[in-house]
Amino acid sequence: VEQRVADGTVERSGEVPVQALRIGGACITAWPCEPFCELGLEVKERSGAPFPVTLGYSNDLVGYVPTRAEYPLGGYEPVVAQRHFGRPSPFAPEAGELLVDQSLELTSELFGVAAA
Repeated sequence: VEQRVADGTVERSGEVPVQALRIGGACITAWPCEPFCELGLEVKERSGAPFPVTLGYSNDLVGYVPTRAEYPLGGYEPVVAQRHFGRPSPFAPEAGELLVDQSLELTSELFGVAAA
């Protein structure tokens, strides 16, 4: 990471796959990270699917994605863990919200309903 910072090749943003799969009344959304449980619970609360399920560790593992509320508290997941995944810095505080929003958008497309 230090070499990428020094030579200017360090990434400043990234894209990750977020997927949704409908099986009957179930909507399975898949994230390539270890999300804080509150993010999955938010999808569950706001989803238009009768049976929403959110999975982590799907198609990749880019690191922990905390809720915005965790960043001011510091700690391993929002501040330190990214080093173990070869990332130059923590995810932006809104990363979890982006995952939730994308999941709800995909759910809406699959079920034809708006998220709460």
